[in-house]
Amino acid sequence: MRLIIVEDDRILLQSLNLLLSGEPGIEIAGAYKTAEEALAALEHTRADIMLVDLGLPEMSGVELILKAGALRPEMDILVHTISEERSSVFQP
Repeated sequence: MRLIIVEDDRILLQSLNLLLSGEPGIEIAGAYKTAEEALAALEHTRADIMLVDLGLPEMSGVELILKAGALRPEMDILVHTISEERSSVFQP
């Protein structure tokens, strides 16, 4: 399984990359600090899953999910966030 990680916190991004790359069957296809970088990479990178932080600078994780889903509808998208606001996690 090829995974893209999108997380703006550098230490958390490195930690997720290290942790997940050590799992059998997971290949890190890319690790990006912004939604814009991740979207640009999707044009030439194949991934099965994208792990997205909702609290990204500039373009939000929710916007990224919508755009990435339209660009790669076959790709699964997982969210990770520290937000306890249900409205930001479960937007219609």
